[in-house]
Amino acid sequence: MRARRTLPAGAAVATAVMGLLLLAGGCGEKIAIPEAEGLFGFREYRVFQTLQEDDPRQLIQVQGAVFVLTGDALVKRTTILEETARAGGLADPRALCSGPGDSLVFVWEQGTGTVSWFARSDLRPVGSAVPAGPLRVTAMAASPRGADAVAAAQTFLYLSDPDAGVIHRYAFDVYAGLTPYGLLARSDGSSVRHVRLAAGLARDREDHVLVCDADTLRNWVIRFDPAPDETDPDLRGVAALYDPLPRCAPVPAADEYALGNAPPCPPAEWAPGPSDSTGYFRAPVAVAVDGSGRIFVADTGNDRIQIFQPDRAHDLTFGGDDAPSPVSIAVYDYRTGNNQAMYGALVYVVLPDEGRIRSFISSEYDESLNRPPRPPE
Repeated sequence: MRARRTLPAGAAVATAVMGLLLLAGGCGEKIAIPEAEGLFGFREYRVFQTLQEDDPRQLIQVQGAVFVLTGDALVKRTTILEETARAGGLADPRALCSGPGDSLVFVWEQGTGTVSWFARSDLRPVGSAVPAGPLRVTAMAASPRGADAVAAAQTFLYLSDPDAGVIHRYAFDVYAGLTPYGLLARSDGSSVRHVRLAAGLARDREDHVLVCDADTLRNWVIRFDPAPDETDPDLRGVAALYDPLPRCAPVPAADEYALGNAPPCPPAEWAPGPSDSTGYFRAPVAVAVDGSGRIFVADTGNDRIQIFQPDRAHDLTFGGDDAPSPVSIAVYDYRTGNNQAMYGALVYVVLPDEGRIRSFISSEYDESLNRPPRPPE
């Protein structure tokens, strides 16, 4: 089995890929993937733009705009990072997400313990609430999955709260605001349903929620079906399978729920913990998903971004010196004039140690921008 190596942007990347597997709370096995045929993933990413920003914290991409949190503001920018709108005077904003239907941008203001929401189009303030429960919010996500159980709710809103050891869930509608509705996960357990150190959150294309668990003995990304489990006292979600991947040996079902820290296949001696090997993590703190379902993880402790296919197969790694300690990540899918999609065309990261926002461009999108136009037919 041939595995991809971690290479800096601009280097050639092999087309062989390695599947990943993790057993919650114990050992597991990696998954063998056959040699890829034809076009598969992206060949490489390179630095596209760098923006010096005062105290950048988090960002998201919504319908062709990049929304950036700074120390006191929410800023809307174009895909080439030109500012188009700003909501200032925020009290220590720490996390953001979009919803419902990407019509609003939600922001957590740590200074006042407030969730505020703004119109996506022009960042006009729409509403705010001081929800009961959160101590320190590090990430947010919104998903409509299961929200039809609550009258008039448009979506559920999720807040990662590592100090409280939970991920909060709130039902949201534009008139009633936020209503507590149990938890997505707790930290006081060892099963795949538990999240020890809740970090980044993202909604995937099936409205499941991806959760970064940055605990030292985990370093993985769990996929949750966030719909409340009515049989559970906390109404928690449950771990959900990624798209199936061929196994090299029978393994417990829990192994199929996470990206990251796993031993080689066939079975070998292994102890959980951070790693700089391909497909492993050292403090994953942010995650994003493109339109094809690829999963982009900010592998913060390893100064890199790793990309996985929807079936958990490792696809590509980039960053290195160009992405020191990334803490937030967003992905822009470009559509050409004939509506052909280039997924993951631009990847944005926040680099707080440098006070910068940096974008990376895929080789395919880069070539399309520089390719001469076709002659008229």
